[in-house]
Amino acid sequence: MVKSVVAFANTNGGVIILGVKDDGSIAGYKEPIVTTRERLERMLAEKCDPPISFDLERVDVGDEITIIKIPKGDKKIYAINNGAIYVRRNSSDRFIKPSEVEERFSQQNHR
Repeated sequence: MVKSVVAFANTNGGVIILGVKDDGSIAGYKEPIVTTRERLERMLAEKCDPPISFDLERVDVGDEITIIKIPKGDKKIYAINNGAIYVRRNSSDRFIKPSEVEERFSQQNHR
């Protein structure tokens, strides 16, 4: 999940839905939202550089699911603590190319 959060923050933001299977069927997500928030805050503070903000929402769609909203980051670049940098391309996370890192820095410096 950390890889996807970093990729969303480095791109245009995004949404992660807990309790929905890859095929779109509802499985439900029962963990209390306070527990999910605390666990996610701790995980992102420990594993992301810089830490990434998010919003949580619980939705009842016949069964409860939890929606994690990741905004586009306001920093130049976000990474996992091991130095891995990801961006979102279509529906997948991928490593950012060195040329893309250079481009991001040059765009930020010219604003």
